[in-house]
Amino acid sequence: MLAGATSFILHFKSITQKRFVYFRNTSFKIFISVIAISILLITANVYFENDVHYTLLHSLRIASFQVISLITTTGFATADFKFWPQFSQLILIMLMFVGGMSASTSGAIKVSRLEVLYKDMKNVMSQIFRPAMIKNVEINGTSIRPAKIEKVYLFVILYITVFVISGILIVANGNSIATSFSAVAATLGNVGPGIGQVGPFDNFLHFSLFSKIILSFCMLLGRLEIWTALLLFSKYFWTV
Repeated sequence: MLAGATSFILHFKSITQKRFVYFRNTSFKIFISVIAISILLITANVYFENDVHYTLLHSLRIASFQVISLITTTGFATADFKFWPQFSQLILIMLMFVGGMSASTSGAIKVSRLEVLYKDMKNVMSQIFRPAMIKNVEINGTSIRPAKIEKVYLFVILYITVFVISGILIVANGNSIATSFSAVAATLGNVGPGIGQVGPFDNFLHFSLFSKIILSFCMLLGRLEIWTALLLFSKYFWTV
């Protein structure tokens, strides 16, 4: 699962250069750090606060598998995490939005986009206190053009907008808030399971036809990363 969610460019470089180049990439280091922190937090939360008493080793094992499964948008499950403490469920839902690295098999927003957003917002905050400062956003030593940063912002805004609107529509169709929004997060990120009535050992059968159409549209948008799907609705696409 980790290999699939890691950039295949890094795999290619490691094979061709015969060097372990992964930790030279900032996105990979962020990706692994998020996974490690999430595993530690969920392990502690499940071990100390879960209704069912697990050993520390068992808590670590199930936390590790679920964190990696959801952030890589693989969707496998070894435990029914809808019964875990709410703090652990919250972390898992957040991971559904993160996803793996660019140029990988994973869905969701992707680590590299979040890295660009973080570094750009950090620069903006610095410029508020030091207006004369000019600093470019750099990823692995390469400056990112402002036009590309704007596209990243637009993608994330569209992603969140689709998530919110779709979630509201499914709630309005008679489903609970937890079930509705986690179902949208799971389908838009192509993750699979959510929480509530769409937990890892449940399914989407109980949704109405209207909700299934919305969730199917979310899966399509998520897999095509929004841009390709929106292009179909552009008149320029159909103009020869």
